[in-house]
Amino acid sequence: MNAQAQLNFSFPPNPFKSGTQNHALFEWLRAYGRISLHEIHHVLKQDTARIRVDIKPYLRKHGYDIYCIRFKKGLTEYVVQTL
Repeated sequence: MNAQAQLNFSFPPNPFKSGTQNHALFEWLRAYGRISLHEIHHVLKQDTARIRVDIKPYLRKHGYDIYCIRFKKGLTEYVVQTL
């Protein structure tokens, strides 16, 4: 995990079952507010579909969104922001 300071905003409760990939990804986003494509694939060993299909719609209901920022080929981050 990266060394970014924990964010100071209130996430909704994690709706995903403990031990699942969605739960781990949600907790990462709660702690850091962002995740790189490298971290998704190589640290959490997941694909980005979980963000788009499962987590993003849930966060939108609670006033947050996830934006994809592409810096260059292969360097992408997903960032949580308030709506």
